[in-house]
Amino acid sequence: MALYRFSTMNSLLLCAASFLAGTPSTVSLVSPCTQDTADALVADLFSPAEVARALSMLRELPSSQALPELLRATTADAFEKEAWAREAVFRALSECGIRDNPPSIENVQHVDILRRGLSEASAAIRFCCCQSAARFADAARSATVPVLIPLLRDKSPEVRAAAARALGAYGAGALDAMPNLLELLVPGDEDRAYWSNVMRDSGSTVLELDARQAAAEARISIGSLDCDVDVYRELDALGQTAAAVAVTREIHRLVDGGFELPPAGISRVFAWLGTLISAGADAKTCRGVVHTIASIATKARNGSPAHAESTRLLSDLHTNTPRWFVAEDREFLELFARRAGR
Repeated sequence: MALYRFSTMNSLLLCAASFLAGTPSTVSLVSPCTQDTADALVADLFSPAEVARALSMLRELPSSQALPELLRATTADAFEKEAWAREAVFRALSECGIRDNPPSIENVQHVDILRRGLSEASAAIRFCCCQSAARFADAARSATVPVLIPLLRDKSPEVRAAAARALGAYGAGALDAMPNLLELLVPGDEDRAYWSNVMRDSGSTVLELDARQAAAEARISIGSLDCDVDVYRELDALGQTAAAVAVTREIHRLVDGGFELPPAGISRVFAWLGTLISAGADAKTCRGVVHTIASIATKARNGSPAHAESTRLLSDLHTNTPRWFVAEDREFLELFARRAGR
């Protein structure tokens, strides 16, 4: 199948049409078609929704096939003049190569255009570029950290969370972001006013919870598992919820990966978790944390610090039942105790 070029939308239509027209690079994903059928499909591409849909499907292709077309699309007139085209191309670029193994973004042009996208006026573009920044190859990360840090105070709460997660993916390479991540985890007066407005507009605290959880996760990734335990003790209820979910997920991830955890660090974390669960300010969160801890106890190697601390905490909860426990919680711990005693 030949590729079809167009004067009106130039490269933008080319990258979408090359997928839909059944070219050799995409024959495994769509059936070959005649030129008449291809021309009909191309006519449909003048619908912005169809262009965006076609572009999004390019993520199924290896980056070696999709990336050249997408980079060409960034030179098209429509990319410069049409907001929908710009967003569609940036979204496709952010997902390009996500199926590669490994999915890291190494092409210099690809990194450059996505890094520029972090400063776009569209929150949707900033968000998807933050998500893709987490996949940047090591060589591109040091220059990206200074661009991500200001986004921790972005006007969009979703962008704040995505920026925090990208920085967390860089580990120690994002050490400069630690103070800014702490400000996201522990809001000052100005940020409290911001989150009040977000809650008023959205009707819930979900967006704030997600952003603060992302900050906690990032600080653990950049620092250490117990680097913020003293900070957690002083957090408000929502912040403690965010921290509890972040820290238990990280312990679970490390145990799942077969990593050994430092005894002193994990002991401090579980001591704080025990206090939080006993207080039970948020029963739903505490219940989820208890279930995650039970999973950690089941998967951790016998005799390891993670196994010792998780089983000890569950045993304490079984003996000294928190006030917020209901029958199902007691039954869950009874079942765990019986299984652990085998």
